[in-house]
Amino acid sequence: MSIKDDNILKQVAIEYNLDESDIDILKNYLKLSDNERNIIKKYFFSFSDKAINKD
Repeated sequence: MSIKDDNILKQVAIEYNLDESDIDILKNYLKLSDNERNIIKKYFFSFSDKAINKD
């Protein structure tokens, strides 16, 4: 990642109180291909929809 990208992530981390693990997750997500991201998004929204519907 470039210095500009790192600065953006640092700003996001401050604004959303992210720790190093959160930042690593974001960095790794951004390295994924479009197809891999789509798989992760489908899984995430499937999981989060189930959690929301339990409330």
